[in-house]
Amino acid sequence: MFIRNLSAGDEPTVLRTIVEIRSSGNPRLIPALVRTFAETRSKSVRNEILILLMDLKVQEAVPPLVEAIFQISNPEQRRDLISTCWQSGLNFSAHLTPFVESLLNDDYATALEDFSVIENNLHRLNTDQIRGLQETLKEGIAHIREEVRPLANQLEILLSDISE
Repeated sequence: MFIRNLSAGDEPTVLRTIVEIRSSGNPRLIPALVRTFAETRSKSVRNEILILLMDLKVQEAVPPLVEAIFQISNPEQRRDLISTCWQSGLNFSAHLTPFVESLLNDDYATALEDFSVIENNLHRLNTDQIRGLQETLKEGIAHIREEVRPLANQLEILLSDISE
């Protein structure tokens, strides 16, 4: 019922469904919420979805959220969705590689959001995760945009500092 209502196209129905999901939804609905966010033209619907994602407190929502975010092709929408990750305060430490890849490949504004997600999760990383992120960064740093280079360099320093 939730998924059907999210794709109804009727703004009041979609908004009412988002409110219902907030009180009784589950992480399996994340892909449908992100899809609705990407497909709707309604600013109200988009805002409510962003607020809902920022307010997430269920750790099980992280994997489907990360997967759904990086399926979005619109850079501005993806940037808005990435910002909900660091604002939620959830633990993304096991899912940081796509954020590093995005930092290396996307525009500065998106890279800044990626950096925020990564920075907010550095204290949760184990040695293997740090090495993996360092390797991803090392592989992509030669091909990044100049505007993003300072963020990548700062991330490189932060990862080096916590690995010591």
